[in-house]
Amino acid sequence: MSMKSYLFLLLLNSAILFLWSGCKRYTRPGDPQEVSYAMYEDIKDWDPAAAFSLEVMALGNIYEPLHWYEPDSAGAYHFRPALAKTYEKDANGLNWTFHLRRGVHFHDGLPFTSLAVKKSIERVKRIGKGAAFIWDAVKNIETPDDSTVIFRLSRPAPIDLIAASQYGAWIMSPAVADCSETYFRWGKADGTGPYMLKNWEQNRQIDLQAFPDYWGGWQGKHFKQVTLKIISEAGTRIQMIRSGEVDFAGLIPPENINALRHNPDIRVRIFPSWRNMMFLLNTSRFPTDNRWIRRALLSAFDYRAAVEYILQNFARRATAPVPAGIWGHAVGLPQPQFDLIKARRFVEESGIPKDKLKLTLSYVASVDAYEKCAIMLQNILAKIGIRLELQPGLWNVIWDRAKKTETAPNMVSMTWWPSYPTPGDWLRGLFHSQSPNLFNLSHYNNPDFDQIVDRAAELEAADRPAAIALYQQAQRILYDDAVAIFFADLKIRMVQRRSVSGLKANPAYDTMIYFYNLQRTEQ
Repeated sequence: MSMKSYLFLLLLNSAILFLWSGCKRYTRPGDPQEVSYAMYEDIKDWDPAAAFSLEVMALGNIYEPLHWYEPDSAGAYHFRPALAKTYEKDANGLNWTFHLRRGVHFHDGLPFTSLAVKKSIERVKRIGKGAAFIWDAVKNIETPDDSTVIFRLSRPAPIDLIAASQYGAWIMSPAVADCSETYFRWGKADGTGPYMLKNWEQNRQIDLQAFPDYWGGWQGKHFKQVTLKIISEAGTRIQMIRSGEVDFAGLIPPENINALRHNPDIRVRIFPSWRNMMFLLNTSRFPTDNRWIRRALLSAFDYRAAVEYILQNFARRATAPVPAGIWGHAVGLPQPQFDLIKARRFVEESGIPKDKLKLTLSYVASVDAYEKCAIMLQNILAKIGIRLELQPGLWNVIWDRAKKTETAPNMVSMTWWPSYPTPGDWLRGLFHSQSPNLFNLSHYNNPDFDQIVDRAAELEAADRPAAIALYQQAQRILYDDAVAIFFADLKIRMVQRRSVSGLKANPAYDTMIYFYNLQRTEQ
C-alpha cells in the first residue's frame, strides 16, 4: 500500500469515527460513561462495620445508609431519603421508627428488608470497631414487618443524625452480615448502592461498575464505571489531572493550586469542611509524658507559618480541638502562641536534661503540608535543644504502630473528620480512653475527661445547651493537658476536570464523592 493510500484510509476512518460519535466532543478522552479519581492511599478495611478512614470513597458508593445528611445555606440541615423514606420518634426520644423503601435489592440479589438493617447495625455493635460508638444508646432493634425498623434506646440520642453517618451506618446484605472480618479483608462487598465492586488491585486500583438493578435507576447520564487509582506521589496526581488521565485528583499541595486554576480544562473548587489538622502528642511515652515538654512543643510551633505559608490560607488557625463549623466548638480558649522564650522556660520546668530530649514524629509522607510542618518544627526545636527525628510513611503503617504503646512515636500527624456532626466524634474518637486502642494516638487517659464526654453524649438529643457546655469544658481540659498541637481547620481543595459536573459541597461527606450524581458534560 502506498503512503498516499494509507493516509486516505486513515482520514476516512477518522471521519467515520467522528460521525459515529454524533459530533460530540468530551474534554477528557475516553468513554463518557467512565469517571476516575486519583487517591493518595489505598483503603485499609473492606468491612463496612469496621472501616473508619479512606474507605469511604469506595464504600460510600457501594453501600447506603437509611438517609443522607443535607446542609442548607443558613446552617440548618435536612435528610434526603436513601433506604428509608420517612421516620419519626416518640416524645421522649427513646423510640425511633424508620419506614423503609420497597423494591430494593442487594448486589447479591437478596431483597432489602428491615432484617438487613437490624443485622447490619448489630454487626457494627458486636465488632465494636470504627464508629461503633455512635450506636451506644441503641438497646435493641425491632422489625415488626419487612419495611419497618424500630430503634429502642436506653437514653435519648440523635438517631436521625447517626443513621446518616458516613461510617458505621451502611447497610449490608444479611448474607454477609454474619461473616467474619477475615471474609471482607481481601475485597468483598455487598450493598444496595449504585456501584458494585468489580476488582481491587491492592495499592494500585479499585474498579467499581454499575449495579444494573439499582433502585435509583440508570435513565440519566450517570457514570457506569468508577476507577479509583492509588497514586502516592502528588506530582504524579498533578500530571494525571492535567493530562486528563483522571477526572479528580485528591490532596493536591496548596502551592500547586493556583497554577491548576489557570488550566482551562481544570476546575478548582474550595469548600468549607469539618476537617482539622493536628499533631497528637503521646502522653504515655517519655519525654512527651511530661506536660511541660508538651507545652513547650505547643509554644515552639509556628501557627502563622503553617496556615499562611504552608497551607497558603486554604485553612484557618484552629482555636479549639473541635473545628469552628461544628456546634459545640469551644470559644474563648487560651491560644498557644509561637514563643521560643516561653518554650525554653517550659523545657527547664520539665527538669529533663537536654541530652535526654529526643522525640520522634511520624507523619503521612503523601501529605505535603505535614512534611513541611514537620521539617519546620524540627528546625525550631533544634534551637531550644530538642532533637526531633522525622518518620515519614504510609498512613496504614503509621496508624498500626501508633496504636501500640511499645511502637508509638512521641508525635503523630492526624487529620480528623466526623462520622456524624457532633463534637463527641473528635472528643470520644481521639481522646477518650479506648480498649483496644483505635484512634487515641495520644494515649490519653483521663477519667474526668471521659466522664464529661460521656455525659455530654447522653445529653445531645435531650438537652443540647447542656451538652454544649460539657463539650466545651472537655475541650478546655485538652488544652490544659496539651495533648495535641491543633493548628488548622481546613478548607477542601477539590481539583477536577471541567468536563465533569454535578458535584455539590457537603461537609458531612467531604471525604467521599457520590459518583452516581455526576455526569460528563458535552463540549
